[in-house]
Amino acid sequence: MRIKIIFILIVISFCCNMGLFAQFEDFEEENTEVKKPLNEKIFFGGDFGIQLGTYTFINLSPQIGYNVTNFFAVGVGSNFMYFRDGFQKFQSANYGGAVFTELYPFNFLVLHAETQLMNVADFDNSGNPFRVWNLALLAGGGYRQKFGENGAVNYLILWDFNQNEYSVYTNPIFRICFYF
Repeated sequence: MRIKIIFILIVISFCCNMGLFAQFEDFEEENTEVKKPLNEKIFFGGDFGIQLGTYTFINLSPQIGYNVTNFFAVGVGSNFMYFRDGFQKFQSANYGGAVFTELYPFNFLVLHAETQLMNVADFDNSGNPFRVWNLALLAGGGYRQKFGENGAVNYLILWDFNQNEYSVYTNPIFRICFYF
């Protein structure tokens, strides 16, 4: 059901913003742009999520990045995920960090790669809790909607290429990131 809702929101966003395709700038024109000062190349943002009720999920993932060029950005981020299941009387928190890179071959397209290290809670066969570090290798792409000089919203579909028993994601991963 969630996938259908996310898909519908993405389709609506595409339909409402088709005018952005008309704003495509030629690669050569954008490549000759005057160099920006450092403070104009740095961006902040990330993504968040919340679900409240018998099953509670809270996700906070702030990011900071640097636009190396108009077509390439790198950055770092942190992740915090809280889970609570009221039926099974279970709660847990996962936390970690990430390093990411993004390519913008066109104004409306983003290619995203991310390495994420998460400290994950789990239980052994006897039911005793323990924590383990898990590496996620995420890659994918999506639609980029720019607003203002530095603002953007990225609608991403990612894939975790390092799925294992401690993975916090199930493939595919749908993510909406806001940058300012």
